[in-house]
Amino acid sequence: MKIVRIFIWLAMLISIVSCGGGGGDDPQTTEPPSDAVSVNFTPEFSAFRMALPVANSGSVGKNTTTPILLEGILQATNSATNTVEQFDWKASLDLGTFSVISETTIGLKPGNYDLVLDIVHDGQKYHGEANVDIVDGNSPIAMNLHPVLGKVDTDVSVNPEMAKLYFKVDPNELNLLGLGSPIVGIGLDNNQEMKFLINKNTSQSDLFFNIQYGSYLVNINFYDDTEKVGHLEIPDQTLNIDQNTAEVNYDVVPLMGVTVISFNEQGDSTEIKVKIPSSILTHVQQLSDLQTEIKLLDPDNMILFDGVISFSQDPDDPDAYIGLVPLNLNFQQTQTDGLFMTLKFFDVVDSPSVAFATCTSDSFHLEHNDKTVGCQVTFNDTTVDVVTALNAYFVVNVYDVNGNPVKDAQVFLDSGTTPVGVTGSDPFTTDGAVVFNTSVGDHDITAKAIGYIAQKMVTAEPLSINNVDLYLMAQESPPADTVEPFNYDTRVSMTENVLVEPTTQQITLANDMMVRIPPVKIDFEKNTGVARVIYNQTGYLTDADPSKTTEQVVMDYLNENKNLLNLSSTDIANVEQQVYETAATGATRFYLQQKLHGRDVFNALLQVNVNRDGRILSVNNTFSPNADLVVVNKHSPTVSIGQAIINAAERVGIKVRHQPMIESENLADDEQSTVVNAATASREKIEAKLVYVPVKNDELRLAWSFVLFTHDQRHVYQMLVDANSGALLAYFDQVDEDSYEVFPYPVESPNHASPINTRQVENNPAASPGSPWGWHDLNATLGAEHTIMRGNNVHAYNDSDNSGSPTGLET
Repeated sequence: MKIVRIFIWLAMLISIVSCGGGGGDDPQTTEPPSDAVSVNFTPEFSAFRMALPVANSGSVGKNTTTPILLEGILQATNSATNTVEQFDWKASLDLGTFSVISETTIGLKPGNYDLVLDIVHDGQKYHGEANVDIVDGNSPIAMNLHPVLGKVDTDVSVNPEMAKLYFKVDPNELNLLGLGSPIVGIGLDNNQEMKFLINKNTSQSDLFFNIQYGSYLVNINFYDDTEKVGHLEIPDQTLNIDQNTAEVNYDVVPLMGVTVISFNEQGDSTEIKVKIPSSILTHVQQLSDLQTEIKLLDPDNMILFDGVISFSQDPDDPDAYIGLVPLNLNFQQTQTDGLFMTLKFFDVVDSPSVAFATCTSDSFHLEHNDKTVGCQVTFNDTTVDVVTALNAYFVVNVYDVNGNPVKDAQVFLDSGTTPVGVTGSDPFTTDGAVVFNTSVGDHDITAKAIGYIAQKMVTAEPLSINNVDLYLMAQESPPADTVEPFNYDTRVSMTENVLVEPTTQQITLANDMMVRIPPVKIDFEKNTGVARVIYNQTGYLTDADPSKTTEQVVMDYLNENKNLLNLSSTDIANVEQQVYETAATGATRFYLQQKLHGRDVFNALLQVNVNRDGRILSVNNTFSPNADLVVVNKHSPTVSIGQAIINAAERVGIKVRHQPMIESENLADDEQSTVVNAATASREKIEAKLVYVPVKNDELRLAWSFVLFTHDQRHVYQMLVDANSGALLAYFDQVDEDSYEVFPYPVESPNHASPINTRQVENNPAASPGSPWGWHDLNATLGAEHTIMRGNNVHAYNDSDNSGSPTGLET
């Protein structure tokens, strides 16, 4: 990933003026000697300052069709003789193409020269240098001219000491930004902003401004034509330039509004709270002149809420304003997927009918919990403030497996060990949210809390707002230098350096789909190259087709997009199907289990979500691609199920004292379903079958799959053992830390248990919404408040003396 930065790089710029060129106020032009070579000198501008508006005549800027006449002084110093010659130089500049047509031809003797060109136009100075060899014949000379900033004398004969203010702009980031007319605005010492049109032909990797030594207050903005797209994260930063200056970095961030949607205990929304940057208020004379409209829309652009917000100064943030508006949104009556929010800002005095700025969020999903949403503020006018590194904002919402927001979850960026933020720490956001900005590019966003972890890869474009939802569903692995007691997967190390890029055909098909359906998002799996997720952020992937059954819609879509999914027709055909329908919404979830030679491909599922009228919402794909080409023929196992059980049990510390006994097996079945009694390995009978385990993109291994129930009742291991080598491929402990010895519901009393007074071990019995964080956690923050028989709903204790409090020590 690359970060756009401004670097200060020091270079002494000292010009020798009028040496041997005569005196007087006017520059002297030396007559070229008879043996002089004709020199064609056509420099290029890296950036050109746009003219200020002219009364009654608009402004002279980048859209002018009239060439701009330029005049300056060109100084040539012969490196061998130190002879200095000076020439008047004239040219015309076409800002539409940034082409320069020189109207001056000079004559120089063959040799090596240091050339310095200084131009002043409309009070703005430009400076360029080049070292060239002049040879016989026409000698074209290349030079880049750069604007000069700071308290400089516009006399072209005076060149004080200066440094180079470098803009290190990666061409890929300019392309990501998609700026048609990139403009950088620079404000020094609170003076009027200077806007420079950037020459994309010469400035992709070498854009810099010359700046005189001194101390400055700097403000920087990025524009696309007249639209402001970013600003300094911290305005009015001090810049000190002298001979000791080494490097200065600035960050430019997008303008962002943050919205919090709150809900009551019944799950109905009660209010919307909006936070906006103070820069919006610079567009109106006073706060009372600002009118802000807010809309909440569903995927069909149906307005769910339409209101007006009044703002006041945020007491916790002097650079922001907050507003509050009541909201009545009932979940039973409202679509909660694919929602998006818009804000429009109006100046009720100067232009009450045209918004001077807007803020539109990405598509988001609402559950029965508070939600924090970010949107990017875009200005639509031309008079705004003033430049540097293109960053992106992230608004991360963290939830538990039941959809409840997680407070105090740590959020990490990429491989960082220090969290970039902690959910709920900002008084403005919801308990489960954190807001931060970082560089553009691909980022791994990771959330950790209560022993669980969630991770998502996000590609952030320059000056974008990225709303990320993370659900804590996987147990967090211990550090690499400790023994893993719960889970093991040999594929992790085998695929650590595997990266399967999408094929050219996949990329073409993905681009075509994104053109047809602009809000569509497609994520590819790095270990297999399949399209892992396809979804429409604001709507559907298909139109309704009443002539087809839901199953036909699903299978037709998969076959039509098999090349994008990177699956073969055989992959899609060889499946086992399960269908679930949600009664409340009418939505249908199709689960296709991948099969190969009649056996399951382990954890290879293809899920298609379809709404009530037959339109596909999303596709989730973990299939192994072209499985029939990876394993062409069906083979029998060379390792028995008994030996596989022994190998697996010993790996997790269980000593098998008796040979496992097969109670039943179906050798005619492709999966060879087998029931085994291994009393010393498992307290329950083992049901085993053959599966294929995807190890790498081009490797599937035949394996025995079964579950071991340990006798201490602390572990339930899902085991995968290579059916040819006997090696343990993976195991996963399905038991969490919370287990209780109880009389399980609906047993009324110990006398109703069977056998009488016999307790049973229950693992993770807490249920949401009554106990979303377990039985002992009271406030949804990290860590249980109690380890005795006291929790969020009940405090059970021995009160033998009827005192209303525990008798003796609670354990």
